[in-house]
Amino acid sequence: MRSALPHVPPDTRWRGRIRNWEILAGAWILVVGTVLHFVFEWSGHWRPIAVFVPVNESVWEHCKLAVWPGVWFAFVQLGLMRNRPDTFVTAKCLGLLSMPLVIIGLFYGYTAILGGNYLALDILLFVLSIAIGQWLSYTLCVRPPTGRSWPVVAGAGMIALLAAFCVFTFFPPHIALFEHAGTGMYGILK
Repeated sequence: MRSALPHVPPDTRWRGRIRNWEILAGAWILVVGTVLHFVFEWSGHWRPIAVFVPVNESVWEHCKLAVWPGVWFAFVQLGLMRNRPDTFVTAKCLGLLSMPLVIIGLFYGYTAILGGNYLALDILLFVLSIAIGQWLSYTLCVRPPTGRSWPVVAGAGMIALLAAFCVFTFFPPHIALFEHAGTGMYGILK
């Protein structure tokens, strides 16, 4: 039975704190993700870090640039953020899950229209995916909880994505999403 009382939205200061955390997270993901693009090469192709950084120039590997820094920041945020909303974990998971979906969808969309990819558009797509993910996370954080199953679904989706990064780094399916920039090669190249 539903309560007769309407949901009272959190005060403006609380929303402002959530917004500030999400902006900080977005900046962190942008900076750290950009650096991570080069870490595998800088490390001399050290395989133990391959799960966390791109090992080739495939679209799939570039999704790591948004997701892993976001996961790391979410854990920091989880530990430091006092009075988290009940929707925090669901919001973070769904926000992070949206980033690779945006990257993949828009990359294949624009390359189909333009007939190829362009570095400037790829960078813009990365920034846009972060902005959408952080906006989604913020929006879900400030809303009232909606059902008990969403945290389970979001958490399971996040675990599946992180597991896929682990498995597909070393055993990528031979489809375009995992192909190294049109070379026909997959996975760790060196």
